[in-house]
Amino acid sequence: MSNVLNRLHPMVSKGAKGYSNTNNRTHDDIPPESPDQKPDLGSYCIRATTPIISTNPKDHLIYFEGYDDSLNIMQEVDVACERNRGGNQTCGSSKVVFFGPMKECSGVIYKNSSDPTVGKTVVSYGRC
Repeated sequence: MSNVLNRLHPMVSKGAKGYSNTNNRTHDDIPPESPDQKPDLGSYCIRATTPIISTNPKDHLIYFEGYDDSLNIMQEVDVACERNRGGNQTCGSSKVVFFGPMKECSGVIYKNSSDPTVGKTVVSYGRC
């Protein structure tokens, strides 16, 4: 039987307690050291968006969006929305999207409007 096993699995040899793999040893029988650095998942950027919901249907859609590499951007965008909403407005549910590396991912928060005359304004500059 050992001849059949050796032909099927040439890396397996018969050891003291049955079959074992002899190719998993280092040259001096000392286990290898652990790597110094943890694996890196790469660069990413998180965009959090929170809309302002108005009771007046004629109001333009307003929403806040922030970009950062930390999930804290969700709370920061929610706070920016609460600070800038009017009396007849409430902040909606936040949405989060993960992107790859981006130029502007430093915690900056923008206020956007569906009104083309208003455009995009910076509410918070984040980390400079």
